[in-house]
Amino acid sequence: MLAEGLTKHGAPDRLEEVEVTVVAHTPVQPNYDSQFSFRVVRQPGWFDLLHLVRDTNVVQIAGPWLLPMFLALILGKPFVIEQHGYQAACPNGLLLFERTKEVCPGHYMAQRYHKCLRCNQKLLGWRKSLKLLLLTFPRRLLCRQATMNVAITQHVAMRLDLPRSCVVYQGSPDPLVFPSAAPAVSDKHVKPLVFAYVGRLVSEKGLPVLIQAARWLQDQGHTFHLKLVGDGPERKRLEADVTALGLQQHVTFTGFLTGSKLERF
Repeated sequence: MLAEGLTKHGAPDRLEEVEVTVVAHTPVQPNYDSQFSFRVVRQPGWFDLLHLVRDTNVVQIAGPWLLPMFLALILGKPFVIEQHGYQAACPNGLLLFERTKEVCPGHYMAQRYHKCLRCNQKLLGWRKSLKLLLLTFPRRLLCRQATMNVAITQHVAMRLDLPRSCVVYQGSPDPLVFPSAAPAVSDKHVKPLVFAYVGRLVSEKGLPVLIQAARWLQDQGHTFHLKLVGDGPERKRLEADVTALGLQQHVTFTGFLTGSKLERF
């Protein structure tokens, strides 16, 4: 959405056109990139990424990824980081204790590094836990050199505690532009209230809380349906939670949807 807006309308305070190239580490999807009015480069090698950074004016990075931050810094390019999570203040990027998923008080920021090692060791082992911890130091250092750190909420900005931070809330298309997607409901056929989540099925989204809330609604006798749109590593666990709580009649997993299918949904 951001790339499309910049391509069509240019920078907000300038009249000239803006040329946008989106670089993604995800593989090519058939007939997907052709719908965009901007260039998409997928899975470039480090040498190709070096040329892409060299030839741009501003590097905008979705998350504090080390290589593009480092290349932008050594090439003297201004770089902006979209801080969606806590990778610059927590080795696992979640600020959650693994397994229990309890909120971390901020052990890394308080220099209690042994706590970070123990947290991730339970899931990843000592070697990978140490690697995560060591990589957090250069990641945070590079974030402190960024031209701007854009957090998605005030809470994220507060917990990251990075210089040159601002908050830009993520937008979404107005559903009213798709009036046909909301069929009229007559008094004779009132449909149940439908809740929907759209996004990755990953632990940092807190989806077990949503499923537990659905259990409470069921226990209170409410008529409703919950649809989870997306896919990810937590899907099997979430499906198991739905089964264990007896919510099969109330919860549907649709898988990954995009474009017109997502709009119709």
